[in-house]
Amino acid sequence: YTVGGYFGNFAYWEYFADFLINLQTFSSGVDMPEDPVQTHRIRTVLQDFDADRQFLIDLIEFANLFGANTVDLENLIAESEEYEEKIAELYVEQRYEETWDVAKEGRLYLEELQMRALKIKENALLWVYVIEWLSVTGTSVMSGSILWMLMVRRRAYREVRGTRFGGT
Repeated sequence: YTVGGYFGNFAYWEYFADFLINLQTFSSGVDMPEDPVQTHRIRTVLQDFDADRQFLIDLIEFANLFGANTVDLENLIAESEEYEEKIAELYVEQRYEETWDVAKEGRLYLEELQMRALKIKENALLWVYVIEWLSVTGTSVMSGSILWMLMVRRRAYREVRGTRFGGT
């Protein structure tokens, strides 16, 4: 069974989450939002905000695996949580214009933190790249030297005049 039954799966509809939330809002007797498009945009930004924040946390954890110093960023994530709490508070109070402004500001803040986290990750991975480059270069030099010794300096080996396939 899919939501929508015979007519298709409404779960892939862009406004499906809004439909369910508005259905619950209506059935609970709370006033409906005046501008459904604006509330859809705000809900989308809230979902993106949460995804961006999770990406930032994952990026910091990845950089930590390589020994990067991410203490400053971890402290700044706490500020992003304050943004999230403020956005949720304004949304529940149905102050959608203010919610939209704070959500945009919070997204910009998260983007700035993501850029800083990416720089920290790149610096942490620099040594991985250097070691990899040295390993590949060293292997190439060694195999090239061996090939040169076998192919170019072959005069050190006695030439074979000819072979004869002889039977009895």
